[in-house]
Amino acid sequence: MSTKPNTAIVAQNVNARLASVTLLALLACAVGWAEVSADWTSVTTPDPMWSMRKAYTSVVLNGRIWVLGGCLPIPALLTASADTRRLDQEEGQHEEPKAYSDFLASLNQDRLSVVQQALSYYKQHLAGRPIPERDAAFLAFREFFYAVRRQQNRIFWKRQATITGMSPEKIEREMTKNGHVARLRENGFRLTSSEGDWYITEDPDFLYERFSEYVSDAVRACLDLWRKELTEGYAEDAGLRISFSDVAERVLHWERYIAEFPKSPLLNDAKWFYRSYFHTLFVGMDNSPVFVPVPSKDAGHWRKYERTIEDGTKVGDPRGVVREDIRMVYERIIADHGDTQSGALIAEYCQLLGESNFQRSPQVDLFLKRTFSSTLSWEGLTPPKR
Repeated sequence: MSTKPNTAIVAQNVNARLASVTLLALLACAVGWAEVSADWTSVTTPDPMWSMRKAYTSVVLNGRIWVLGGCLPIPALLTASADTRRLDQEEGQHEEPKAYSDFLASLNQDRLSVVQQALSYYKQHLAGRPIPERDAAFLAFREFFYAVRRQQNRIFWKRQATITGMSPEKIEREMTKNGHVARLRENGFRLTSSEGDWYITEDPDFLYERFSEYVSDAVRACLDLWRKELTEGYAEDAGLRISFSDVAERVLHWERYIAEFPKSPLLNDAKWFYRSYFHTLFVGMDNSPVFVPVPSKDAGHWRKYERTIEDGTKVGDPRGVVREDIRMVYERIIADHGDTQSGALIAEYCQLLGESNFQRSPQVDLFLKRTFSSTLSWEGLTPPKR
Protein backbone atom coordinates (compact mmCIF):
# COMPACT_ATOMS: atom_id res chain seq x y z
CA MET A 1 0.00 0.00 0.00
CA SER A 2 1.56 3.24 -1.12
CA THR A 3 1.33 6.41 0.85
CA LYS A 4 0.81 9.52 -1.19
CA PRO A 5 2.10 12.78 0.22
CA ASN A 6 -0.45 15.31 1.21
CA THR A 7 -0.02 17.76 -1.65
CA ALA A 8 -1.61 20.56 0.31
CA ILE A 9 0.91 20.20 3.16
CA VAL A 10 3.86 19.91 0.73
CA ALA A 11 2.73 22.98 -1.13
CA GLN A 12 2.32 24.82 2.14
CA ASN A 13 5.87 23.88 3.27
CA VAL A 14 7.39 24.82 -0.07
CA ASN A 15 5.56 28.11 -0.13
CA ALA A 16 6.69 28.89 3.42
CA ARG A 17 10.32 28.15 2.58
CA LEU A 18 10.17 30.13 -0.63
CA ALA A 19 8.62 33.05 1.21
CA SER A 20 11.37 33.00 3.84
CA VAL A 21 14.17 32.85 1.28
CA THR A 22 12.51 35.47 -0.88
CA LEU A 23 12.28 37.75 2.16
CA LEU A 24 16.01 37.29 2.70
CA ALA A 25 16.64 38.11 -0.94
CA LEU A 26 14.60 41.31 -0.75
CA LEU A 27 16.34 42.32 2.47
CA ALA A 28 19.74 41.69 0.89
CA CYS A 29 18.80 43.76 -2.14
CA ALA A 30 17.62 46.59 0.07
CA VAL A 31 20.91 46.88 1.94
CA GLY A 32 23.10 46.28 -1.09
CA TRP A 33 24.57 43.26 0.63
CA ALA A 34 25.78 41.02 -2.21
CA GLU A 35 27.55 41.62 -5.48
CA VAL A 36 27.73 38.74 -7.89
CA SER A 37 30.56 38.76 -10.39
CA ALA A 38 29.92 38.52 -14.12
CA ASP A 39 31.08 34.93 -14.31
CA TRP A 40 29.14 33.96 -11.18
CA THR A 41 32.14 32.36 -9.56
CA SER A 42 32.49 34.52 -6.47
CA VAL A 43 30.41 36.50 -4.07
CA THR A 44 31.80 39.49 -2.19
CA THR A 45 30.14 41.18 0.73
CA PRO A 46 30.91 44.70 1.93
CA ASP A 47 31.36 45.23 5.58
CA PRO A 48 28.05 46.05 7.33
CA MET A 49 26.58 42.66 6.49
CA TRP A 50 29.84 40.70 6.30
CA SER A 51 28.74 38.10 8.84
CA MET A 52 25.72 37.23 6.70
CA ARG A 53 27.70 36.15 3.66
CA LYS A 54 27.04 32.42 4.21
CA ALA A 55 23.31 32.91 3.71
CA TYR A 56 23.65 33.38 -0.06
CA THR A 57 20.30 34.78 -0.98
CA SER A 58 18.77 32.27 -3.32
CA VAL A 59 15.42 30.94 -4.39
CA VAL A 60 15.04 27.42 -5.79
CA LEU A 61 12.82 27.54 -8.83
CA ASN A 62 12.69 25.03 -11.71
CA GLY A 63 15.90 23.34 -10.61
CA ARG A 64 18.08 26.52 -10.72
CA ILE A 65 19.49 28.90 -8.18
CA TRP A 66 18.53 32.52 -8.55
CA VAL A 67 20.89 34.97 -6.88
CA LEU A 68 19.69 38.55 -6.92
CA GLY A 69 18.65 38.57 -10.54
CA GLY A 70 21.21 36.05 -11.90
CA CYS A 71 21.04 32.29 -12.02
CA LEU A 72 23.30 29.31 -11.50
CA PRO A 73 22.75 25.58 -11.94
CA ILE A 74 22.11 23.80 -8.64
CA PRO A 75 25.61 22.19 -8.57
CA ALA A 76 27.00 25.68 -8.23
CA LEU A 77 26.02 25.46 -4.57
CA LEU A 78 29.23 23.52 -4.17
CA THR A 79 31.17 26.45 -5.63
CA ALA A 80 29.35 28.80 -3.30
CA SER A 81 30.36 26.64 -0.34
CA ALA A 82 33.98 26.71 -1.52
CA ASP A 83 33.79 30.48 -1.84
CA THR A 84 32.42 30.64 1.69
CA ARG A 85 35.38 28.66 3.00
CA ARG A 86 37.78 30.86 0.99
CA LEU A 87 36.26 34.02 2.44
CA ASP A 88 36.49 32.54 5.94
CA GLN A 89 40.19 31.92 5.37
CA GLU A 90 40.73 35.44 4.03
CA GLU A 91 38.89 36.93 7.00
CA GLY A 92 41.41 35.35 9.37
CA GLN A 93 44.39 35.80 7.08
CA HIS A 94 46.02 38.62 9.03
CA GLU A 95 45.36 37.32 12.54
CA GLU A 96 48.87 35.89 12.99
CA PRO A 97 50.76 38.95 11.63
CA LYS A 98 48.64 41.15 13.93
CA ALA A 99 49.47 38.94 16.91
CA TYR A 100 53.13 39.09 15.90
CA SER A 101 53.09 42.88 15.78
CA ASP A 102 51.54 42.93 19.25
CA PHE A 103 54.22 40.54 20.49
CA LEU A 104 57.00 42.73 19.05
CA ALA A 105 55.50 45.80 20.67
CA SER A 106 55.66 44.05 24.06
CA LEU A 107 59.45 43.46 23.89
CA ASN A 108 61.96 45.68 25.68
CA GLN A 109 64.25 47.16 23.01
CA ASP A 110 66.89 47.99 25.62
CA ARG A 111 67.86 44.32 25.52
CA LEU A 112 69.66 42.88 22.48
CA SER A 113 68.26 39.41 23.15
CA VAL A 114 64.78 40.50 22.05
CA VAL A 115 65.91 40.05 18.45
CA GLN A 116 66.27 36.32 19.07
CA GLN A 117 62.88 36.22 20.76
CA ALA A 118 61.31 37.89 17.73
CA LEU A 119 63.00 35.40 15.40
CA SER A 120 61.90 32.41 17.47
CA TYR A 121 58.28 33.59 17.45
CA TYR A 122 58.38 34.02 13.66
CA LYS A 123 59.76 30.52 13.07
CA GLN A 124 57.38 28.89 15.53
CA HIS A 125 54.13 30.63 14.58
CA LEU A 126 54.57 32.05 11.07
CA ALA A 127 56.97 29.85 9.09
CA GLY A 128 54.11 27.61 7.99
CA ARG A 129 51.62 30.35 7.18
CA PRO A 130 50.76 31.48 3.60
CA ILE A 131 53.51 33.48 1.92
CA PRO A 132 51.65 36.85 2.03
CA GLU A 133 51.41 36.48 5.81
CA ARG A 134 55.09 35.57 6.08
CA ASP A 135 55.98 38.66 4.04
CA ALA A 136 53.80 40.88 6.22
CA ALA A 137 55.38 39.45 9.36
CA PHE A 138 58.85 39.95 7.93
CA LEU A 139 58.09 43.63 7.33
CA ALA A 140 56.99 43.88 10.97
CA PHE A 141 60.22 42.21 12.08
CA ARG A 142 62.34 44.48 9.89
CA GLU A 143 60.76 47.59 11.41
CA PHE A 144 61.32 46.14 14.88
CA PHE A 145 64.91 45.18 14.05
CA TYR A 146 65.81 48.73 13.00
CA ALA A 147 64.03 50.15 16.05
CA VAL A 148 66.20 47.93 18.26
CA ARG A 149 69.30 49.16 16.44
CA ARG A 150 68.32 52.80 16.98
CA GLN A 151 67.69 52.17 20.67
CA GLN A 152 71.00 50.32 21.06
CA ASN A 153 72.77 53.27 19.43
CA ARG A 154 71.12 55.67 21.88
CA ILE A 155 72.36 53.53 24.75
CA PHE A 156 75.81 53.26 23.19
CA TRP A 157 76.13 57.00 22.57
CA LYS A 158 75.41 57.70 26.23
CA ARG A 159 78.59 55.78 26.96
CA GLN A 160 80.66 57.59 24.34
CA ALA A 161 82.35 59.66 27.03
CA THR A 162 83.96 56.52 28.41
CA ILE A 163 85.58 55.64 25.07
CA THR A 164 86.46 59.11 23.79
CA GLY A 165 90.17 59.27 23.14
CA MET A 166 90.57 55.50 22.90
CA SER A 167 92.13 54.11 19.77
CA PRO A 168 89.85 52.05 17.51
CA GLU A 169 91.90 48.98 18.39
CA LYS A 170 91.46 49.51 22.13
CA ILE A 171 87.72 50.14 21.83
CA GLU A 172 87.24 46.96 19.84
CA ARG A 173 89.46 45.04 22.25
CA GLU A 174 87.52 46.24 25.30
CA MET A 175 84.12 45.52 23.77
CA THR A 176 85.27 42.13 22.59
CA LYS A 177 86.56 41.28 26.06
CA ASN A 178 83.24 42.07 27.73
CA GLY A 179 81.31 40.08 25.12
CA HIS A 180 79.40 43.00 23.63
CA VAL A 181 80.77 42.53 20.12
CA ALA A 182 79.69 38.86 20.18
CA ARG A 183 76.20 39.80 21.40
CA LEU A 184 75.88 42.37 18.63
CA ARG A 185 76.86 39.83 15.97
CA GLU A 186 74.49 37.21 17.34
CA ASN A 187 71.60 39.62 16.98
CA GLY A 188 72.41 40.96 13.52
CA PHE A 189 74.48 44.04 14.35
CA ARG A 190 78.09 45.11 14.25
CA LEU A 191 80.18 47.95 15.60
CA THR A 192 81.73 50.34 13.11
CA SER A 193 83.13 53.86 12.93
CA SER A 194 83.00 56.78 10.54
CA GLU A 195 84.93 60.04 10.80
CA GLY A 196 85.93 59.18 14.34
CA ASP A 197 82.41 58.35 15.57
CA TRP A 198 81.42 54.84 16.61
CA TYR A 199 77.96 53.45 16.00
CA ILE A 200 76.03 50.21 15.65
CA THR A 201 74.93 49.15 12.19
CA GLU A 202 73.40 46.00 10.72
CA ASP A 203 75.15 42.88 9.55
CA PRO A 204 74.60 42.94 5.75
CA ASP A 205 73.74 39.22 5.59
CA PHE A 206 71.56 38.93 8.69
CA LEU A 207 68.08 39.53 7.27
CA TYR A 208 68.75 37.49 4.12
CA GLU A 209 70.15 34.51 6.00
CA ARG A 210 67.33 34.47 8.58
CA PHE A 211 64.37 35.04 6.25
CA SER A 212 65.21 34.03 2.67
CA GLU A 213 63.70 30.55 3.07
CA TYR A 214 60.38 31.91 4.33
CA VAL A 215 59.57 35.01 2.27
CA SER A 216 58.33 35.46 -1.32
CA ASP A 217 60.64 35.58 -4.33
CA ALA A 218 60.16 39.36 -4.50
CA VAL A 219 61.27 39.95 -0.91
CA ARG A 220 64.12 37.43 -1.20
CA ALA A 221 65.49 39.14 -4.33
CA CYS A 222 65.31 42.54 -2.65
CA LEU A 223 67.14 41.28 0.44
CA ASP A 224 69.83 39.80 -1.79
CA LEU A 225 70.39 43.14 -3.52
CA TRP A 226 70.44 44.94 -0.18
CA ARG A 227 73.05 42.73 1.38
CA LYS A 228 75.39 43.08 -1.60
CA GLU A 229 75.07 46.87 -1.58
CA LEU A 230 75.53 47.08 2.20
CA THR A 231 78.68 44.97 1.94
CA GLU A 232 80.11 47.17 -0.82
CA GLY A 233 79.13 50.43 0.87
CA TYR A 234 77.94 53.54 -0.92
CA ALA A 235 78.89 56.97 0.37
CA GLU A 236 80.70 58.66 3.23
CA ASP A 237 81.51 62.29 3.98
CA ALA A 238 79.49 63.54 0.97
CA GLY A 239 81.48 61.36 -1.41
CA LEU A 240 81.12 57.98 -3.07
CA ARG A 241 82.87 54.88 -1.78
CA ILE A 242 82.13 53.11 -5.07
CA SER A 243 82.69 54.12 -8.69
CA PHE A 244 80.15 55.81 -10.96
CA SER A 245 80.18 52.63 -13.01
CA ASP A 246 79.00 50.76 -9.89
CA VAL A 247 76.28 53.36 -9.37
CA ALA A 248 75.09 52.77 -12.95
CA GLU A 249 74.95 49.02 -12.31
CA ARG A 250 72.77 49.63 -9.25
CA VAL A 251 70.43 51.78 -11.33
CA LEU A 252 70.05 48.90 -13.80
CA HIS A 253 69.63 46.28 -11.06
CA TRP A 254 66.80 48.18 -9.40
CA GLU A 255 65.10 48.87 -12.72
CA ARG A 256 65.13 45.13 -13.46
CA TYR A 257 63.80 44.38 -9.99
CA ILE A 258 60.89 46.84 -10.36
CA ALA A 259 60.00 45.34 -13.76
CA GLU A 260 60.17 41.76 -12.47
CA PHE A 261 58.27 42.35 -9.21
CA PRO A 262 55.76 45.15 -9.83
CA LYS A 263 53.66 44.04 -6.83
CA SER A 264 56.54 43.50 -4.42
CA PRO A 265 55.85 44.36 -0.75
CA LEU A 266 59.14 46.28 -0.96
CA LEU A 267 58.34 48.17 -4.17
CA ASN A 268 58.47 51.54 -2.41
CA ASP A 269 62.02 50.84 -1.24
CA ALA A 270 63.09 49.61 -4.68
CA LYS A 271 61.77 52.76 -6.37
CA TRP A 272 63.47 54.94 -3.78
CA PHE A 273 66.85 53.29 -4.33
CA TYR A 274 66.41 53.49 -8.10
CA ARG A 275 65.76 57.22 -8.00
CA SER A 276 68.52 57.90 -5.48
CA TYR A 277 71.16 56.11 -7.53
CA PHE A 278 69.94 57.82 -10.72
CA HIS A 279 70.20 61.20 -9.02
CA THR A 280 73.81 60.45 -8.07
CA LEU A 281 74.56 59.24 -11.60
CA PHE A 282 73.29 62.52 -13.09
CA VAL A 283 74.27 65.03 -10.42
CA GLY A 284 76.91 63.42 -8.22
CA MET A 285 77.79 64.47 -4.67
CA ASP A 286 79.75 67.36 -3.17
CA ASN A 287 82.93 65.32 -3.00
CA SER A 288 82.12 63.10 -5.99
CA PRO A 289 80.93 65.60 -8.61
CA VAL A 290 79.72 64.86 -12.12
CA PHE A 291 80.75 68.31 -13.37
CA VAL A 292 84.29 69.67 -12.95
CA PRO A 293 85.55 73.17 -13.80
CA VAL A 294 86.18 74.30 -17.34
CA PRO A 295 89.65 75.93 -17.68
CA SER A 296 89.25 79.67 -17.71
CA LYS A 297 91.46 82.43 -19.07
CA ASP A 298 90.58 84.33 -15.94
CA ALA A 299 93.12 82.92 -13.47
CA GLY A 300 91.38 84.71 -10.63
CA HIS A 301 88.12 83.03 -11.53
CA TRP A 302 89.84 79.64 -11.56
CA ARG A 303 91.47 80.17 -8.18
CA LYS A 304 88.18 81.31 -6.72
CA TYR A 305 86.43 78.02 -7.48
CA GLU A 306 89.15 75.42 -7.66
CA ARG A 307 89.78 72.93 -4.89
CA THR A 308 91.12 69.39 -4.87
CA ILE A 309 89.54 66.41 -3.14
CA GLU A 310 91.21 63.19 -2.05
CA ASP A 311 91.19 61.45 -5.44
CA GLY A 312 92.89 64.45 -7.06
CA THR A 313 89.80 65.68 -8.92
CA LYS A 314 89.45 69.45 -9.16
CA VAL A 315 85.93 70.62 -8.33
CA GLY A 316 84.16 73.89 -7.80
CA ASP A 317 82.65 75.69 -10.78
CA PRO A 318 78.99 74.58 -11.04
CA ARG A 319 79.13 75.59 -14.71
CA GLY A 320 81.69 72.87 -15.37
CA VAL A 321 81.94 70.00 -17.83
CA VAL A 322 81.04 66.34 -17.33
CA ARG A 323 84.00 64.29 -16.15
CA GLU A 324 85.46 62.10 -18.88
CA ASP A 325 85.17 58.87 -16.87
CA ILE A 326 81.48 59.54 -16.17
CA ARG A 327 80.85 60.37 -19.81
CA MET A 328 82.29 56.96 -20.69
CA VAL A 329 79.87 55.33 -18.19
CA TYR A 330 76.95 57.07 -19.90
CA GLU A 331 78.12 55.90 -23.32
CA ARG A 332 78.47 52.30 -22.14
CA ILE A 333 74.93 52.26 -20.68
CA ILE A 334 73.49 53.67 -23.91
CA ALA A 335 75.35 51.07 -26.00
CA ASP A 336 74.57 48.05 -23.79
CA HIS A 337 71.20 48.99 -22.26
CA GLY A 338 69.67 51.50 -24.65
CA ASP A 339 66.38 49.58 -24.65
CA THR A 340 65.80 50.19 -20.92
CA GLN A 341 64.17 53.20 -19.27
CA SER A 342 67.54 54.04 -17.72
CA GLY A 343 69.34 53.82 -21.06
CA ALA A 344 66.72 55.98 -22.75
CA LEU A 345 66.95 58.69 -20.07
CA ILE A 346 70.74 58.72 -20.19
CA ALA A 347 70.64 58.95 -24.00
CA GLU A 348 68.31 61.95 -23.78
CA TYR A 349 70.57 63.53 -21.16
CA CYS A 350 73.70 62.99 -23.27
CA GLN A 351 72.03 64.40 -26.37
CA LEU A 352 71.23 67.59 -24.46
CA LEU A 353 74.72 67.73 -22.97
CA GLY A 354 76.21 67.31 -26.43
CA GLU A 355 74.52 70.52 -27.55
CA SER A 356 76.64 72.42 -25.01
CA ASN A 357 79.82 70.36 -25.48
CA PHE A 358 78.98 68.46 -22.27
CA GLN A 359 79.09 71.64 -20.22
CA ARG A 360 76.41 72.48 -17.69
CA SER A 361 73.85 74.92 -19.06
CA PRO A 362 70.44 76.31 -18.14
CA GLN A 363 68.90 73.73 -20.49
CA VAL A 364 70.69 70.93 -18.62
CA ASP A 365 69.47 72.28 -15.28
CA LEU A 366 65.92 72.44 -16.63
CA PHE A 367 66.15 68.82 -17.83
CA LEU A 368 67.36 67.66 -14.41
CA LYS A 369 64.62 69.58 -12.62
CA ARG A 370 61.95 68.17 -14.94
CA THR A 371 63.27 64.61 -14.74
CA PHE A 372 63.36 64.49 -10.94
CA SER A 373 59.93 66.03 -10.61
CA SER A 374 58.24 63.66 -13.10
CA THR A 375 59.86 60.49 -14.46
CA LEU A 376 62.10 60.02 -11.42
CA SER A 377 59.95 61.85 -8.90
CA TRP A 378 60.00 60.84 -5.24
CA GLU A 379 56.36 61.86 -4.89
CA GLY A 380 54.37 59.25 -3.00
CA LEU A 381 57.51 57.42 -1.86
CA THR A 382 58.97 57.23 1.64
CA PRO A 383 62.61 56.64 2.56
CA PRO A 384 63.39 52.96 3.25
CA LYS A 385 63.27 52.12 6.93
CA ARG A 386 66.77 51.68 8.26
